[in-house]
Amino acid sequence: ERGRGTVLTSELRQAHAALTRQVDGIVRDGSANSVKLERKMRKYTPGDDVGPLEHWPFDAPESGYRVLRGDPVCYGRLDAGGPGHATRSGIWRCSEGAFQCTEQGDEMMVILQGRCRITDQDTGAVLDLGPGDTAFVRDGMRATWDVLEAVTKAFMGWKPGGY
Repeated sequence: ERGRGTVLTSELRQAHAALTRQVDGIVRDGSANSVKLERKMRKYTPGDDVGPLEHWPFDAPESGYRVLRGDPVCYGRLDAGGPGHATRSGIWRCSEGAFQCTEQGDEMMVILQGRCRITDQDTGAVLDLGPGDTAFVRDGMRATWDVLEAVTKAFMGWKPGGY
């Protein structure tokens, strides 16, 4: 197959077909590189592929990110809500490392893969989380995230004034 000067090998075609099957709910919106999510129910099971994610850098000033260990890199996707809305939900993934941040919104999360430890800097409370664990963090909480194994979570957040 030829497209825009690129030749797809048999292996790439097979990988593309497999990925296409895995990203149920993602559809092209007609533009060259843009995709959007269909509005439908989703089921995330620990260990399953969650589909494509985009790089989410540690650059939100309101979160006051501070890397403490390693070089953690985050990726995510909003499946609903977000800027201009009081709620948001989606998927977040982070590589190993540790960082501090101020949580933006109340958030319920379920860990789908990996292991992490979240410490509330005000109270000293610690949550050790792994696949299938559910946790809740509060808006404004200063937290230390210690990502022990690359972690993926599904989340639902709420911020009364909007994100």
